[in-house]
Amino acid sequence: MTAPRTNPALSALLIDKRLYRKRVRQQIDAEGVLRRILFLLIGAGLILFMVYPLLRMLSKSLENRAGEFVGLANYTNYFSSPATSVSLKNSLYVSLISTIITVILAFIYAYGLTRMTLRGKPILRAVAMLPIFVPSLMQALAFIYMFGNNGLFTRTFGINIHLYGRGFKKVCFLIFYKSLFYFPIYAN
Repeated sequence: MTAPRTNPALSALLIDKRLYRKRVRQQIDAEGVLRRILFLLIGAGLILFMVYPLLRMLSKSLENRAGEFVGLANYTNYFSSPATSVSLKNSLYVSLISTIITVILAFIYAYGLTRMTLRGKPILRAVAMLPIFVPSLMQALAFIYMFGNNGLFTRTFGINIHLYGRGFKKVCFLIFYKSLFYFPIYAN
């Protein structure tokens, strides 16, 4: 006698159903309850101190000075001004150029650290990471002390790059500053 044949897909389905019936529940201990409570408190704090103010600010941006709803009229007025379009164009230009310079320099630096055998690799990595640990205001002040009208670079070499001026030199300085500011992010 031969044994009756069963469909393998049907038997697998029956086995799967039996496994799903036996559900294992996790036991929640005091640490799990505390973890969930802290998670909820942190979430509530984020909503209260970040999401709520952003929503209030967004709702205020859709009103006029008298508090009446005007929709996107404030945004159209803001973006239709020529000063805004010029500043947006300049910001995009400086960002694009500084990003290109930073990526190229950081790639060369990271490639050199990875592929070359140098003594002091950890020191070079740490030096590249230092600007991340310093607040951006401190970096701006350091650049002013270095390249300002009475800065160390200006007094030492007698070359004033007119940090506070306008025109091409100012744009070049901004590109230089942004390139060095974002270098550690791309180098590591």
